[in-house]
Amino acid sequence: MGFIGPLNGRHEYATLAREYVKWNSIETAAGDNEEKLRAYAETHWRGAEDRNIKIIPRVVLEWPKGSGAEQYWPIDSYWPADLPRDFGSAQFKERVEIVDLLAAA
Repeated sequence: MGFIGPLNGRHEYATLAREYVKWNSIETAAGDNEEKLRAYAETHWRGAEDRNIKIIPRVVLEWPKGSGAEQYWPIDSYWPADLPRDFGSAQFKERVEIVDLLAAA
């Protein structure tokens, strides 16, 4: 629990920060392991612990290019290079579980 503020901001009461993470920033292929995720976290979230800020990571696969809900298409896509863009595939479901486990580590 706590107030949410920007990670790079200096809101004096904020103890939480929401961070949108592009999936292909933390995994580009199935062989990537938790070291890539740790390297991302150490680079992007450096200093958060010192300021007692907890990060709420939200992994993003696709994001609308437009500014409003009515402009959902076209989209930017952040799928790993070796994963076909198919939300229903068994490969996708397996990889989502792995990324979830890595994020919990």
